[in-house]
Amino acid sequence: MKLNLPIIAFKLADRKPNLHLCTNHGNNLLSARLLSPGIVHFDPYAVYIGTAEEIRTIDQASLPSDVIVVGEEAAQALSETECNWLSFEEGDVPEIFNAVQQVFDFYNQIDSELYDAVMQEQDIQSLLDICSRFFDNPVHLVDSSLRLIAHSSELDDDIHDESWMEMLSTGYASVTVIDALKKANLLDELNRGREAMLVNLGGFILPYMSANIFAHDKRIVSICVREHSHHLEEAQLGLLDHVATVLTNVIAKRQNLHYLHLGYVERIMLDLIKGNSVDTGILRFGLSQIGWNVEDSYYLLKIIPDFKDVSGGTIEYTGAMIKNLFSGSILLSLSDVLVLIVNLKYCTKALPNIFGTLETFLCKRKFKCGVSLKSHDLSALHGQYMLAAAAIKNGTLIEKDKYLFFYENYVASHILELCAKMIDVRILCHPEALKLYEHDQKNEGTLLYTLYVYLMKEKSLVMASQELNIHRNTLVYRLSKISEIIDADLNDGNTRLHLIFSYEILRYLDYFK
Repeated sequence: MKLNLPIIAFKLADRKPNLHLCTNHGNNLLSARLLSPGIVHFDPYAVYIGTAEEIRTIDQASLPSDVIVVGEEAAQALSETECNWLSFEEGDVPEIFNAVQQVFDFYNQIDSELYDAVMQEQDIQSLLDICSRFFDNPVHLVDSSLRLIAHSSELDDDIHDESWMEMLSTGYASVTVIDALKKANLLDELNRGREAMLVNLGGFILPYMSANIFAHDKRIVSICVREHSHHLEEAQLGLLDHVATVLTNVIAKRQNLHYLHLGYVERIMLDLIKGNSVDTGILRFGLSQIGWNVEDSYYLLKIIPDFKDVSGGTIEYTGAMIKNLFSGSILLSLSDVLVLIVNLKYCTKALPNIFGTLETFLCKRKFKCGVSLKSHDLSALHGQYMLAAAAIKNGTLIEKDKYLFFYENYVASHILELCAKMIDVRILCHPEALKLYEHDQKNEGTLLYTLYVYLMKEKSLVMASQELNIHRNTLVYRLSKISEIIDADLNDGNTRLHLIFSYEILRYLDYFK
């Protein structure tokens, strides 16, 4: 395999080499050769090893691009040249040549084993076990949602690394690490970069290297090396790029098969969300493959990420964290928007607590989430998606500080939004509601809202006063005041409904106009 001078210097660090680079030090060296005066043409894929005296006999313009010089005047002999060089002040040429050759042999042996394992289609963990020997450190894979896919055998519970232990327990990259990467403005480069990176965030987070594997210009997997047994150096980045290249076709093939196997239902659901028609028989068959039925009860959640997650490439990661809250759910991606289909037969009893946890999570991450109505027809995903979107739109305007919006709380404002496109909805208000609204505007009062709560609580003085957070006697006084201003029969069901809806209309006009 191809190496470079930084890798050789790293491997022979105990000999205290002096490294000098003039040009790009990508992996391009296949062998080591002895420098001799008779050489006319130098192999561009070889590093030449000789003494300072031998270097001086060669015209500087003719020197090979990579040289290792041995002896006390090693560094001085090459100080003004334009080649990449490595110098050793101690030892002789045969000794250094053998040491460098052993470096090539070491990596070539591992590389040969890796290629053999790939050709034999060995399992991922076996491949990673071989990869870990390149670095003398454990290796693991994460997918585009930062979900742990596989790891080498050394990565077990004996490793004292808090971020790794969190990944083992949750199956996903540590939230602490993600937040630290965001703070350091490294997420975008790390997720989209085409070359390996060494990440050192400090604190209790151990350094690690990461290289991305792409398929059709989309990152599908990242291969990571954790600093555990030995110190990581930037010189090893070229090795990680090489490993990523070897594994690219293997990973892409296996990820594609995984997608074809598990993505059938997801593709059907994406079609339904987009409003495309899907044959009922196809839908039923697809759902049966994952234990679902068309008639199952479900919620649809539309999730709008924070722009930092969009630019940082962590949408899928955060979406996966949300998905983990809802057992048996399906996560879909629509450009920069996430959609979660929650089948209620898997989590109905725990749902209130789950939504509480979700709201806390959304607030921390600055995500907006709309929840559709409960539905019993999975073929109606497009309509439910529109309701979840309406919940976000209406909820954000009415309750600006919230992050979780249930459509059932915004039904009236959504209906009014639709009606407002055709008529002036104010004309639909009950005249007495308008009279009370105008009185409140003049006197900065809340009598219309008091009446609304009283009617919504079915004229219960106790429940209404609790909702308004006022004393029962205060509510009685306000109702008496209201009866002086308006003339409406609150015992009539139609009147009560009209007054309630009138409040919704006027609230809508206050927020949306």
